[in-house]
Amino acid sequence: MLLTVSGYSVITTYTGRQALSAAERLKPEVAFLDIGLPDLNGYELATAIRAKPWGANMVLIAITGYGSDAERAKAINAGFNYHFTKPVGYTNLEQLLESIH
Repeated sequence: MLLTVSGYSVITTYTGRQALSAAERLKPEVAFLDIGLPDLNGYELATAIRAKPWGANMVLIAITGYGSDAERAKAINAGFNYHFTKPVGYTNLEQLLESIH
């Protein structure tokens, strides 16, 4: 809701496959992805997005409850650009989005 109020276009999905389909259809600049998704987990989803030509330059941001150093490394290895552990302050996300654009 805060992203929408800030002027961003937001699409919400609830499974990894829905997210992959939406990303392929919409080709967003930035995607916030959870790791603990049903069907495809966030690591598999990031890997699938990176395998597509349209996903090579997409900014992938993990927002997850998995915050260990090993989980952060796993996220980066799967293709995420950034990793945030829940709860994430909106100010942090806003600053990141401003730095990307």
